[in-house]
Amino acid sequence: MTAAAVIAQRVAEFRDEAETQAQEQRAATVKEIFDRLDDNGSGSLDRSEVRSLLQQLNKGADPTEEELTFVMKMAGEGAVPPPGGRADTRSLEIGKDNLMAAVTCWKVYQSSFAGEKSIGVILFKKFDPESTGYLEKDQLEAMLSDLSGGQEVTEDDLEPSAECDLLHTSLPLKKMA
Repeated sequence: MTAAAVIAQRVAEFRDEAETQAQEQRAATVKEIFDRLDDNGSGSLDRSEVRSLLQQLNKGADPTEEELTFVMKMAGEGAVPPPGGRADTRSLEIGKDNLMAAVTCWKVYQSSFAGEKSIGVILFKKFDPESTGYLEKDQLEAMLSDLSGGQEVTEDDLEPSAECDLLHTSLPLKKMA
């Protein structure tokens, strides 16, 4: 093996080792944060514990009930909506594996509705002209078609699933000053 090949192999080994250590460190940090938030030691975060998380991420300001429900629906586990029905968000919980999904959901929501020119505000002004904070089925279909460059939206795209129920997930729109 040439000297260059040996060096390349060693660099790859160091990179892999560093990546493994970084993953282990991230997992330990997530576990530490999760354990600190899990007040009752149940192994999952309930609404009050997730509220505490969002409050910490929001510089001490309480999230609204709608914002909390949104994050619980998007990152939570434990409730599958019945056909044609809505998931019971009171039973939703955030497991350790979903903690970062909840944090990411909150951060994306916050940035998507940060101001008049943010994407969430623009989309809802366009597709929710009555400013209800909810999209009816035809409004959701129009938005999905627009976002996909005019591709046809099928009934299956609009049907709730275990992974996503867009029609029954309202976005908690922030009031712009």
